[in-house]
Amino acid sequence: MTLPQEVSLEPASKEPASALSLATENTLICDANDIFDASTVRDAIARNIEAAPEYAAKRAIVVDALRAANVSGRAAIADAFKLQPFAARALTRSYTYLTDGLVTTALWVARACLHPISTPTNSERIALIAVGGY
Repeated sequence: MTLPQEVSLEPASKEPASALSLATENTLICDANDIFDASTVRDAIARNIEAAPEYAAKRAIVVDALRAANVSGRAAIADAFKLQPFAARALTRSYTYLTDGLVTTALWVARACLHPISTPTNSERIALIAVGGY
């Protein structure tokens, strides 16, 4: 994640505060919603996925939405970097913010839209494990 997470004694099943909600505008090269607007992307996915007739169509909707968000976010970052060519740290944070948004949205889709289980057993839980950086 781009920003340090606070240590929490809450159960792991609770939704943690994401880096998306912790980022502030002055740490990014442009407005966070120009880079990745999680609520808009998630709303569009949820709305369109309900109408999809089969699982493959649902996956295609998710891939298309995330691809469009990636292209749009990268364009916003590139445009802002043209105006601030020495803002390397903010540029790096912005790309990380975008990737965090894409990854956490993909996890949300898996848990909430494609495989919703209200009370999953230990073997039905979904985890996201990151190794290395991006």
